[in-house]
Amino acid sequence: MENLKRDVSVSVYTVQKDEDGKSEINADYKGTMYYKSGVYHVFYTEYSEEGEALSKCRIKCGDGIVEIKREGNYSSRLQFQQGKTFKTVYRTPYGDMPVVIKTKRVLSAVDSVGGKIILDYSMSLAGKDFSNNVVVALEVLS
Repeated sequence: MENLKRDVSVSVYTVQKDEDGKSEINADYKGTMYYKSGVYHVFYTEYSEEGEALSKCRIKCGDGIVEIKREGNYSSRLQFQQGKTFKTVYRTPYGDMPVVIKTKRVLSAVDSVGGKIILDYSMSLAGKDFSNNVVVALEVLS
């Protein structure tokens, strides 16, 4: 599948916990995926419930590292590698906020027909702590 773009279904399920409780988000998107130099790249656009495009997203996975990059009104570049800490900035229309990601577990089982990415991590965003578990399921449509 080297450099061959494929249409994919992207399902994102997120469970986030903090001192105020737990929230769950389940969203489905259409996107594209391609493979280059040992790394899978997945592109899709996140939409609001009203159908407004919020962020263009890219997921890169290979060699035990997953990177999620969002561009739009709310932009970020998050990197996940088991046992590692990653510092970055979350950009919003209201200003930038520092983010620290501590990855507990990364599972990336993606191939030419799709697959699954599981991320288990804690995050500190502007001084507030969260625990996150994210599952991204990919299915090649064409």
